[in-house]
Amino acid sequence: MNKKFLIFFTMMIFFVTGCSSLGIKEKDSVVGNTYTLVSPYMDSQIHISFEKDRVFGFSGVNNFFGNYSLKKDVIKLGPLGSTLMAGPMDQMEKETYILSVLNNAKKIIFEKNNIIITSEDNKTLTFKFNKKIDKK
Repeated sequence: MNKKFLIFFTMMIFFVTGCSSLGIKEKDSVVGNTYTLVSPYMDSQIHISFEKDRVFGFSGVNNFFGNYSLKKDVIKLGPLGSTLMAGPMDQMEKETYILSVLNNAKKIIFEKNNIIITSEDNKTLTFKFNKKIDKK
C-alpha cells in the first residue's frame, strides 16, 4: 500500500512540475521583451519594450518612454514622454490614439504570444511578441 502511494505521489510531483513549465513566460513577466503592434493598426515598426520598471518604444512617428507597474492583469504606464517629431497626418493620428491608450492603460491580457492593453475607456492595443531586448 505504501509503495503504491509513493509511486502515485512521485507521479503527481512530475505532473505538477511538468505542467507548470507549460505556457508562455510573458504571463509571468513582460520584462526583457519587445512586442510589435498588430491591432488596431498592423505596423511592424510600432513596438513597445519592457525593462524592470521602464517602458519604451516607437509609436509611428516618435519614440516614447516612461515608467510602468504591473500587478497580475493591472498595468499602469506613464506618464509617458516622447520625442517631438512631426510626420504625415495619418501617422500622427495613429500615434495620438496609441499614446492615448498607453497613457490611460488599466488592464493587460496575456493571450498566447500576444499582450492586449486596454485603456480606462476600453480602447485596446494588441501587440505580438517580437523578440527579447538585446542587452549590450
